[in-house]
Amino acid sequence: MTLRPRHRLRLAADGVASPAITVRTRAIALAAFGDVNFGDGVGAVMNQRGALWPWRGVASMLRRADVAFGNLECAISRRGYPVAKQFNFRGSPDHLARVVRFAGLDVLNLANSHAGDYRTTALLDTVRAVRANGVLAVGAGDAARRPPPAGHHPARPADRVRRLLGHRPGIVRRRPRPPGDAVRVAGRDRSGRACRTPLERCGDRDVPLGGRARDG
Repeated sequence: MTLRPRHRLRLAADGVASPAITVRTRAIALAAFGDVNFGDGVGAVMNQRGALWPWRGVASMLRRADVAFGNLECAISRRGYPVAKQFNFRGSPDHLARVVRFAGLDVLNLANSHAGDYRTTALLDTVRAVRANGVLAVGAGDAARRPPPAGHHPARPADRVRRLLGHRPGIVRRRPRPPGDAVRVAGRDRSGRACRTPLERCGDRDVPLGGRARDG
């Protein structure tokens, strides 16, 4: 369907119509890409050949799109310790920052099976790292829906996506949570015993990239 550049719109409710307004429309180009991993073998290649090496063949196409939307299939953090599973992926915040600028990334999805590989601390670090580079973080629950702090001004890519989608900064709709229905995740206390605590209070232990969990 070909969109006309101008439309006349009027809203009506209970028999009362609003004044007519004129709006302009245009096609929006969306580039969608998936399962981006900054850790494991990919991270090793980035360390050897440079952070931008895996992106050189696609960066120009992503930059041409109005919205470049991708699935970030790893944690971006130097903290946390791995959950018990076969594969755990984690990448460098510095690599993410360089790739975002180079490839013009706009939105990164965190609703996948690896964003939480290094538990709550690293997941929240991932949300913060994505936002700090001016990219919209989606799919990570309350942490991703929470509005930015007062005085925070996101970089241009996120601003552009908000304008394209008609988003008004500061307007965040959240479903009320029933009393006592805290989000819970598996963690460990300082003695190493398993615990189940609210998301904001989980006692994750810090671990540097490539290191082992340490007590205390």
